[in-house]
Amino acid sequence: MRLSKILLCVIVVLCFVTVHFIFFRAPSEINMIHKFHQRKGDFEQIRLMLKEDKNVATIGSFWVTGKWSEEKGELSPYLSTKRLALYRSRLKDLGFSRVDSDDGYIQLEQFGGGFTDTSWGIGYIWSATTPVPIVKSAYNQRPPQNTWCYSRIEGNWYIYQRR
Repeated sequence: MRLSKILLCVIVVLCFVTVHFIFFRAPSEINMIHKFHQRKGDFEQIRLMLKEDKNVATIGSFWVTGKWSEEKGELSPYLSTKRLALYRSRLKDLGFSRVDSDDGYIQLEQFGGGFTDTSWGIGYIWSATTPVPIVKSAYNQRPPQNTWCYSRIEGNWYIYQRR
Protein backbone atom coordinates (compact mmCIF):
# COMPACT_ATOMS: atom_id res chain seq x y z
CA MET A 1 0.00 0.00 0.00
CA ARG A 2 2.75 2.46 0.96
CA LEU A 3 4.75 1.58 -2.16
CA SER A 4 1.73 2.26 -4.38
CA LYS A 5 1.26 5.74 -2.82
CA ILE A 6 4.91 6.57 -3.44
CA LEU A 7 4.65 5.27 -6.99
CA LEU A 8 1.51 7.35 -7.57
CA CYS A 9 3.27 10.50 -6.28
CA VAL A 10 6.25 9.85 -8.55
CA ILE A 11 3.95 9.39 -11.57
CA VAL A 12 2.08 12.64 -10.79
CA VAL A 13 5.34 14.58 -10.47
CA LEU A 14 6.65 13.10 -13.75
CA CYS A 15 3.41 14.10 -15.49
CA PHE A 16 3.75 17.71 -14.27
CA VAL A 17 7.39 17.86 -15.35
CA THR A 18 6.55 16.39 -18.78
CA VAL A 19 3.69 18.83 -19.35
CA HIS A 20 5.93 21.72 -18.28
CA PHE A 21 8.70 20.80 -20.73
CA ILE A 22 6.31 20.16 -23.61
CA PHE A 23 4.07 23.22 -23.30
CA PHE A 24 6.02 25.81 -21.28
CA ARG A 25 9.40 26.03 -22.97
CA ALA A 26 11.13 29.22 -23.87
CA PRO A 27 11.90 29.54 -27.58
CA SER A 28 15.50 28.91 -28.58
CA GLU A 29 17.84 31.83 -29.15
CA ILE A 30 18.09 30.91 -32.84
CA ASN A 31 14.29 31.03 -33.12
CA MET A 32 14.16 34.39 -31.32
CA ILE A 33 16.78 35.92 -33.62
CA HIS A 34 15.05 34.47 -36.67
CA LYS A 35 11.69 35.84 -35.50
CA PHE A 36 13.22 39.28 -35.03
CA HIS A 37 14.77 39.36 -38.51
CA GLN A 38 11.64 37.96 -40.11
CA ARG A 39 9.32 40.44 -38.33
CA LYS A 40 11.67 43.40 -37.82
CA GLY A 41 9.19 45.79 -39.42
CA ASP A 42 6.51 44.80 -36.89
CA PHE A 43 8.91 45.29 -33.97
CA GLU A 44 9.81 48.73 -35.35
CA GLN A 45 6.13 49.67 -35.79
CA ILE A 46 5.45 49.03 -32.11
CA ARG A 47 8.57 50.99 -31.15
CA LEU A 48 7.56 53.96 -33.31
CA MET A 49 3.99 53.89 -31.97
CA LEU A 50 5.33 54.04 -28.41
CA LYS A 51 7.64 56.88 -29.40
CA GLU A 52 4.54 58.83 -30.52
CA ASP A 53 2.49 57.85 -27.45
CA LYS A 54 4.91 59.23 -24.88
CA ASN A 55 2.52 58.79 -21.94
CA VAL A 56 2.17 55.01 -22.30
CA ALA A 57 4.09 52.90 -19.79
CA THR A 58 2.56 49.42 -20.29
CA ILE A 59 0.02 47.90 -22.62
CA GLY A 60 -1.19 44.46 -21.62
CA SER A 61 -3.94 42.17 -22.86
CA PHE A 62 -6.42 43.58 -20.36
CA TRP A 63 -4.88 46.79 -18.98
CA VAL A 64 -2.98 49.95 -19.86
CA THR A 65 -0.86 52.07 -17.55
CA GLY A 66 0.40 55.54 -18.25
CA LYS A 67 3.26 57.66 -17.06
CA TRP A 68 2.67 60.35 -14.46
CA SER A 69 1.51 63.63 -15.91
CA GLU A 70 2.43 66.68 -13.86
CA GLU A 71 -0.05 68.80 -15.84
CA LYS A 72 -2.99 66.50 -15.21
CA GLY A 73 -1.82 65.13 -11.85
CA GLU A 74 -2.67 61.59 -12.91
CA LEU A 75 -1.47 58.46 -14.62
CA SER A 76 -2.99 58.47 -18.06
CA PRO A 77 -1.90 56.90 -21.34
CA TYR A 78 -4.24 59.12 -23.44
CA LEU A 79 -5.01 56.39 -25.98
CA SER A 80 -8.12 56.11 -28.10
CA THR A 81 -9.86 52.74 -28.18
CA LYS A 82 -8.90 52.43 -31.86
CA ARG A 83 -5.20 53.03 -31.09
CA LEU A 84 -5.30 50.60 -28.16
CA ALA A 85 -6.91 47.95 -30.37
CA LEU A 86 -4.12 48.48 -32.94
CA TYR A 87 -1.45 47.96 -30.25
CA ARG A 88 -3.11 44.81 -28.96
CA SER A 89 -3.57 43.43 -32.46
CA ARG A 90 0.09 43.96 -33.32
CA LEU A 91 1.27 42.51 -30.02
CA LYS A 92 -0.94 39.45 -30.43
CA ASP A 93 0.24 39.00 -34.01
CA LEU A 94 3.85 38.95 -32.77
CA GLY A 95 3.00 36.59 -29.89
CA PHE A 96 3.34 39.05 -27.00
CA SER A 97 0.80 39.78 -24.29
CA ARG A 98 2.35 43.08 -23.20
CA VAL A 99 4.87 45.80 -23.96
CA ASP A 100 6.60 48.03 -21.43
CA SER A 101 8.06 51.42 -22.26
CA ASP A 102 10.09 53.93 -20.34
CA ASP A 103 12.46 56.72 -21.25
CA GLY A 104 14.95 55.16 -23.60
CA TYR A 105 13.76 51.54 -23.74
CA ILE A 106 10.97 49.27 -24.95
CA GLN A 107 10.62 45.74 -23.59
CA LEU A 108 8.74 42.80 -25.12
CA GLU A 109 8.90 39.69 -22.96
CA GLN A 110 8.77 36.47 -24.97
CA PHE A 111 8.64 33.97 -22.12
CA GLY A 112 8.76 34.10 -18.34
CA GLY A 113 8.06 31.99 -15.33
CA GLY A 114 8.72 31.38 -11.68
CA PHE A 115 7.41 32.88 -8.49
CA THR A 116 7.57 36.41 -7.14
CA ASP A 117 11.01 36.00 -5.57
CA THR A 118 12.49 33.64 -8.17
CA SER A 119 11.00 34.79 -11.45
CA TRP A 120 12.87 34.89 -14.75
CA GLY A 121 12.16 35.95 -18.28
CA ILE A 122 13.61 36.22 -21.74
CA GLY A 123 12.63 38.63 -24.46
CA TYR A 124 13.49 41.58 -26.65
CA ILE A 125 14.46 45.07 -25.67
CA TRP A 126 15.15 48.21 -27.66
CA SER A 127 17.40 50.62 -25.82
CA ALA A 128 18.60 54.10 -26.79
CA THR A 129 21.81 53.45 -24.85
CA THR A 130 23.83 50.25 -24.70
CA PRO A 131 22.58 48.19 -21.76
CA VAL A 132 25.06 46.39 -19.51
CA PRO A 133 26.27 43.78 -19.21
CA ILE A 134 26.55 42.83 -22.88
CA VAL A 135 27.32 39.13 -23.24
CA LYS A 136 27.82 36.94 -26.28
CA SER A 137 24.57 35.08 -25.62
CA ALA A 138 22.07 36.36 -23.06
CA TYR A 139 20.03 33.25 -23.73
CA ASN A 140 22.71 30.93 -22.33
CA GLN A 141 23.44 33.03 -19.24
CA ARG A 142 22.20 32.24 -15.77
CA PRO A 143 22.30 35.71 -14.25
CA PRO A 144 22.23 36.12 -10.48
CA GLN A 145 18.94 37.14 -8.85
CA ASN A 146 17.69 40.64 -9.80
CA THR A 147 20.12 40.83 -12.72
CA TRP A 148 19.69 41.28 -16.47
CA CYS A 149 22.02 40.16 -19.29
CA TYR A 150 21.86 41.44 -22.87
CA SER A 151 23.13 40.33 -26.25
CA ARG A 152 22.85 42.47 -29.35
CA ILE A 153 20.71 41.34 -32.24
CA GLU A 154 21.02 44.38 -34.48
CA GLY A 155 21.25 48.14 -34.01
CA ASN A 156 19.60 49.05 -30.70
CA TRP A 157 17.69 45.75 -30.42
CA TYR A 158 18.82 43.13 -27.90
CA ILE A 159 17.76 39.80 -26.47
CA TYR A 160 17.66 39.91 -22.69
CA GLN A 161 17.43 37.42 -19.89
CA ARG A 162 16.33 38.59 -16.48
CA ARG A 163 16.27 36.81 -13.19
